[in-house]
Order: sequence, then C-alpha cells, then structure tokens
Amino acid sequence: MALRVGCSGWSYDDWVGPFYPKDVKKDQWLSYYGRFFPTVEINSTFYAVPNQFTVRAWVQKGNAVRKFREDRFWRQAKDQAGFSYSLKLPQKITHEHLVSGDFEKAYTGLKAFEAAVLNPLYEQNLIGAVLVQMSPYFRLGPDEKKERAALKLLEDFLQVLPTDRYDWALELRHNSWLAKGKGKAMTLVPEAASVIKKFRVMLCETDGPGFPDLRLPGAKKVYVRFHGHNQDLWFKKGAGSSKGMEEKEETPDPKGRHNRYDYLYTDKELEPWKKHLEEDFEEKYVYFNNHPRGKGPKNALMLMNLLGVKHEARDIKISSQERLF
Repeated sequence: MALRVGCSGWSYDDWVGPFYPKDVKKDQWLSYYGRFFPTVEINSTFYAVPNQFTVRAWVQKGNAVRKFREDRFWRQAKDQAGFSYSLKLPQKITHEHLVSGDFEKAYTGLKAFEAAVLNPLYEQNLIGAVLVQMSPYFRLGPDEKKERAALKLLEDFLQVLPTDRYDWALELRHNSWLAKGKGKAMTLVPEAASVIKKFRVMLCETDGPGFPDLRLPGAKKVYVRFHGHNQDLWFKKGAGSSKGMEEKEETPDPKGRHNRYDYLYTDKELEPWKKHLEEDFEEKYVYFNNHPRGKGPKNALMLMNLLGVKHEARDIKISSQERLF
C-alpha cells in the first residue's frame, strides 16, 4: 500500500522563507522539495501542454530526486523511497471537447498528451496519477435523453484511458452526478459509480468550500485534494489570484489572506482524514493546494505526522506560528 502525500505545485515565490531557504536557487526548488515529499501535483498541464524541454527538465530533476529518496528511505520506508508527478489533463479536453460532446477531439487530445507528456515520465517511472477534472458544465441531464448521452460519453472516454499504464482520478464537479451516501457523506449516482469502478478509475475527493464529503464505497485507490476552508472567500470575485487579493479588491482582506487558498489546517481538521487514509487502499494520493506562504507543505507534513509517515524534519514558520516537524 503506497501512500503519497505532497503539494499542488512547488514553484511559489512566497515559499521562500517559510519553506525554501533563501540561499536555494529557483532551479533547485524541486530538488529541495523532493527531500520532504515523494510526489507533487502539476496543475500547469491543465492550461497548456508543456513543450519537450519542460518535460525533459521534469524527467532530469525527477530522477535526481528519486535517487536521493531511494538512498534515504529504502531501508526504513520503502513506500517513501520513490518520487512521482501527478498531472492534470488539459482543460481543452475536459472543459471544451467533452462539454461539447466531441468524443473524437477529446480522444485525439488525450493521445497527444499521452505521447508528449505521460509516456516520457512513465518510461522513467516518474508517473503518479492523472487527474481528469471535469468542467462544472459537464452535467447529468437535465432530461433523460441528455442523461443517457452524458453517461455514454463518460463511459466512452473512460474506456479509452490507458488504465493499464497510469492511475487515473476523475473529478465530477456538477451536483447532478451526486447521490446520498453513508452518514453525511455523498457518493455518485449508481450509473456513474458503476462506470468508474468498471474502468478502475479513482474518484477525486476534495476538501474545500462547496465540495461535498464524497466517497466511493469499495474503491481500491483514492485521490484527495485539500483546498482549505475559506468559505467567505471561495466564491468571491478576484480571490483566486496567486499574487494576492489586494491587486483585485479595493480593500485588502481583513484577515490578511492572499487568496481563497490561503488557509492553514489544524490537526483537528486533519484528524478525520487520518482515519479515512488508514483504510485498506492499494494506492493513496494526497495533495495540498492551500499553497500561499508555505501553508501547503506545512499541512502536508502535519498529515504525514498524523499518519506516522517517515520524512525529513523541517521547521516551517507561518506568520507568528511556529512548529517543528
């Protein structure tokens, strides 16, 4: 059972100080990050397919990180001894072609992305999972005809995913796909759950405002993303800027938050996830997207501590808070 805990990205200027030492150059950030985490989620592939030079750099740096981690953890924590990238499928596929119902273009885009990005990483054993984050406009219904069409399109697309080579996670973002689950949890409508299980695709579980407590009973693998709990900012215009709200808003946020992701989880908030992640999953992918000012790596280490995962010690300071990991 492999457990991979990491962050959504590593290249953030405001991590210098809280996480990256000031003497570590930008082109060395991934190497430094990899000392503490066995995986990273790449979001930039959602916006554009990277060129061959970027992919080669990921391969080169990823191999160096993996070598370090193998030497460091092989004898005491084999599941932490490697390094892998998880990547988002391009939005051209998920937010355009699939929303418009154009399967052929979606399939062509998938094969191009696999050839340009996934295969080179797979050949170097650097692939974690691929996240298929569907558009909130990809819905089930509203009438029976459109419901059948959406289910067929989803099934057709999942069927062509190379699940024998990579782990895939699916994030369905319209509530028409949801059904009541056990207790307070939600699950998928039976038809969608059946399709996902049929093709051995993970359901992405997301912790954040507006996201349901989503579970897929009987799942063999799990993919979890943490966004924070800034309910008051989540749907506020301009609150997503990575450069800070002050550039978008007339008045700064009274709590000094840079954007909707600027949130620090407490141990109490992470504790329920500890129980869930200790379930008997074959693979566990966990990523913190609350990246502002080093809060993502801080919380990732906190969760690793709760789960008893071995890692390098790191003192991360967030504002006036200080904690030794």
